[in-house]
Amino acid sequence: MASNPSTSDKEELLEPEGSTPEVVKKLEDFANAPREKTFALPQNQVIFLTYLLDKYGEDYKVKYQWL
Repeated sequence: MASNPSTSDKEELLEPEGSTPEVVKKLEDFANAPREKTFALPQNQVIFLTYLLDKYGEDYKVKYQWL
């Protein structure tokens, strides 16, 4: 028969001894650190926008005549 661990054994498994608050603080600091924002477009939009730039360049008045 397997014996059930006592409550003190369970606490040792859930809360390891050591610097747990320090580890949590480091993880929170890492999670809250500023990051470089990236912006990605879907491939079909990149193809379409590339087509428009190739066709019209930077002539924005021509681009919006078809809207």
